[in-house]
This record gives sequence, C-alpha cells and structure tokens, in this order.
Amino acid sequence: MKETVLIIILGILLAMLLLQKLFMLKQKAAHKNIQAKNKDGIYIFTSPTCAICNQIKKVYSDLIEHKLITIFDVIQDKDIAIKYKIMSVPTTVVIKDEKIAMIFYGFIKPVELSQWLSK
Repeated sequence: MKETVLIIILGILLAMLLLQKLFMLKQKAAHKNIQAKNKDGIYIFTSPTCAICNQIKKVYSDLIEHKLITIFDVIQDKDIAIKYKIMSVPTTVVIKDEKIAMIFYGFIKPVELSQWLSK
C-alpha cells in the first residue's frame, strides 16, 4: 500500500516537472518569435483576477501615472497580448531602440528593473 502511494506521488511530481519544463520552453519560444516594431517603453501585462498584478499596479502607480510604464489588461487588450505572445501574468516587456530588450515573467521589483534599465 505504501509503495503504491509513493509511486503515485512520484508520478504526480514527475508530471508537474514536465509541465513546468514545457511551459518554460513555450515562454522561450514566444520570446524569440516576437516581431519588434514597437514604441520604446515598459509594458506590463496584467489581469484583473491576478493578486500579484494588483500589487504591481500599487508599487508602480507613480510611474504609471506619469506614463513611464504602460499597463495592459490581457482581457481588455487581447490583441496586444496576442501580438506579444503573453502566456502568463504579470509579464513585463521592455522595448528599447524599437526592439524587445527584455521580458520579465512574474513580479519584478523596482530596484531590479531600474538596475536592468541602467545597463
């Protein structure tokens, strides 16, 4: 009985690892396939049902207010999310010299973003 439970648990863990690897491969492919004909800036893709996205809006509220960061709702701005091949939220896309310079998945701290932008 214990061996059966152990095999089931190992099977579930293996399946989770494989799904995670597949998801990461899809994200890397999306990053490579994006065609960059864009206006320079920082775009953050969010969803109204995402708690982390709501936190990002609070953390970056001053920059959003001054239009230094643009927020896109993946539901309302579906065409833009499709253009950038956004597969998870939050996702931050940095456009520099009309090309995608970097894509960050998940919450990125302002310090990390500013360090990357200063490079």
